[in-house]
Amino acid sequence: MMEIQRCNFPPLQPDPGKLLVIRELPQPSSIRANAQPQLIALNEHLQLWQIDLLSGGTTAIAELHLPDFHPEHPVQLVISPCGQTAAVSNRFGRHATVVSLTTGHTLLELSRGSYHFNVSTYPLAFAERGQELVLIHGVDWNRPAPILLDPAGYAAADY
Repeated sequence: MMEIQRCNFPPLQPDPGKLLVIRELPQPSSIRANAQPQLIALNEHLQLWQIDLLSGGTTAIAELHLPDFHPEHPVQLVISPCGQTAAVSNRFGRHATVVSLTTGHTLLELSRGSYHFNVSTYPLAFAERGQELVLIHGVDWNRPAPILLDPAGYAAADY
């Protein structure tokens, strides 16, 4: 049985404020062995931050627009396998936004309709198909839909 030990973050500089959700930034396997752990975090002001876990250094990436966002409700932050794109929503929200982690630009603003959105998790996931990036998102009640994204993260085509 593995023993779990508590460890503290180093002081974060500059301070990103109250963090709502933190995810590991995927690293390509070619640099993973020597890379320092990097995190992506969302704060209560809808700002995405990159955090260097060992030094505590932070870098602001983007400020998001998300209609009807409630920081006190559960939030989901989904990062693409390549680590270049992220999607954010309230878990039981109606809207989501997709952002480039390399440029900070908003790529897509999504809505899944108003029918019972507050009783089910917003469907939001990334998948790779060969070299292609696919975003699966909710478009209506119990109806996810895929979007093929080009390498920069922009919508290339619906499936």
